Amino acid sequence: MRSIDPLRQQAIRAALRIRDHLVGACRRNRQVKLPCALWDETTKCVGGLESAIARGWHLATEGLEVDLDHKVRQLRNELDTCFTELRRTSDTGRIATAGEIVADLIALNDDFDGLAIDTRECQIHVHTDPIVLEETALGSFQIALRWDRIGQHRAYEVIAEAPRCPDHDSEVTHPHVRDQLLCEGDGAAAIRKALAEGRLLDFFALVRQVLETYNPGSAYLQLDRWDGVACHDCGYHMPGDDYGTCDRCEQPLCSDCSAGCERCDRYICNSCNATCEACKANLCEGCLQVVARSGRLLCPNCFEQALEEESDDSSSTENDPPSAPTGPAPASAALATNPLCVVEAPVPA
Repeated sequence: MRSIDPLRQQAIRAALRIRDHLVGACRRNRQVKLPCALWDETTKCVGGLESAIARGWHLATEGLEVDLDHKVRQLRNELDTCFTELRRTSDTGRIATAGEIVADLIALNDDFDGLAIDTRECQIHVHTDPIVLEETALGSFQIALRWDRIGQHRAYEVIAEAPRCPDHDSEVTHPHVRDQLLCEGDGAAAIRKALAEGRLLDFFALVRQVLETYNPGSAYLQLDRWDGVACHDCGYHMPGDDYGTCDRCEQPLCSDCSAGCERCDRYICNSCNATCEACKANLCEGCLQVVARSGRLLCPNCFEQALEEESDDSSSTENDPPSAPTGPAPASAALATNPLCVVEAPVPA
């Protein structure tokens, strides 16, 4: 009896589990919830209306007819929604057989590098060839699929083998990959459909195609700024050969964020920029001085003026005559103004 090679054995075990998951996910998606509670309310309203008509309750009959009209309209809307949902779920397409999934897995081994199937972790991953977009080398990527998450938001990840990230954003490894999540763009519907139907070879090929295609309009970061730097103040990504720096802290600056010091004419960033608290002039921190008494930050002109004002206040205080004491005079002062000889003091009776 001819033995089965290890790859085919793994593919068969994985295919059976993948097929089982896809069938279960499809059944869950096809569950339709009928408006049973609303149907019961409508039936109850019909019974009440019939009873009111039989008893000749004309006012009650009119009110119940309005209620029934409202409930019937609501019930019809709910049933239309159920019908639309049923049509949508029935159009999901056929699910690949286990044999077709096995064939796809074996074909992946020929079409990609480094195929690995982990039935315990429910994972399949392959490696792409090194990707170069507009002369920017981005290296190889691993496409890792968790088949037990098919039908959920994040069933697969795109992982850079040797990340070549821009200096200012370590989460971006590809113009369309951030935090290992691919921006699928126009390929989103095709990728989702291939996963739902179990067409694994088509899925991996579609993801690779997105990685090999550059769309500046949907890129997390455009390639012409990949090797650039970010402005220290606003974060704008500037080309690596076209940006300025702060003359004090040497941080990169774009032309919109750099400001000139009105005293020394140096270009400075917002962190090194300050304002005179008196005349509101924009200066760098090195051109401002602190008033010792008030702690205010002032430009040299306002600083000199503040010193003169403080000096004038001090001199006026020194030239003022001493003020006369107020309140009752101390006992020593009373004795000095009206001395009384001890001998003349009256003797107590």
